[in-house]
Amino acid sequence: MKRLPTNSFINLDELNFDYSFCDKKQRELVMAFVKNKVKTTQEKPNKHQWTDYWKEVFESDSKTPSFFKKKQDVIIGKNVFRYKDNFILTKKENLGPEALHEIINNVLLTLPKNIASVVEFGCGNGHNLQYIKERHPKLKLAGCDFAKSAVLMVKKNGHESFLFDMKAVDSLIPKSIKLNPDNTAFFTSGSMEQLGSDWKIFFDFLVGSAVKYVIHVEPIKELYCKNKDMEKLAIKFHNSKKYLNHYFSHLKKQKIFTVTYSKSNFGTLFDQGFNVLILKRK
Repeated sequence: MKRLPTNSFINLDELNFDYSFCDKKQRELVMAFVKNKVKTTQEKPNKHQWTDYWKEVFESDSKTPSFFKKKQDVIIGKNVFRYKDNFILTKKENLGPEALHEIINNVLLTLPKNIASVVEFGCGNGHNLQYIKERHPKLKLAGCDFAKSAVLMVKKNGHESFLFDMKAVDSLIPKSIKLNPDNTAFFTSGSMEQLGSDWKIFFDFLVGSAVKYVIHVEPIKELYCKNKDMEKLAIKFHNSKKYLNHYFSHLKKQKIFTVTYSKSNFGTLFDQGFNVLILKRK
């Protein structure tokens, strides 16, 4: 595995917005808030809850998923995020998705110019696909999700879309969506996170697909530093949520893909879910 420098795909200063790092007193307030929250954190939503959630988003015609809109101003009066081993304060409400989209764009720019198609697995309402379409209009895009409402939202925005359960052994890409594995990239963002320890079926699918490139933007527990208080709390949060587990360790041992990765220490209040893994078939 090849490790790139931390934050290789994200530089907040390039997003042109105002933010400030917490001073000592502000950091203490934020840390106390996070510690208290981590104590009461429950496991991630189940399949039925996600299905109901995307149905609600579909019916309300929401553009940005509400998990990026959690109220964090109860602490200091501004939105709080993680960056460069500290917390930052900003009035910018949509920093989460904007930072994610910047990471996605910077990753896509590193791929060979012959990449013609991108398929997002666990696409939700398709906000990532909409962004990619704006920045890379020549790419053929498709999205899939296990929730029918999510698939309908993506189709409504003009992309190919299909039902696909990342935990189901019989999930397949429909033959009507024609892809050349040599110039196609598969992509996940926060969907591997939801698999917890049940990622083997999807990894076997990736292996069997013959696709040449796979991009993950996900929380990776192994990349947290156990000697930093902020990241120790993020590990506890990750464990309480039962997010992605042991996948990174498996990638170290498997022989199908070469893996390049970069830790992103930008994150939301409770974790750093924007690490980048780029898998290239050998």
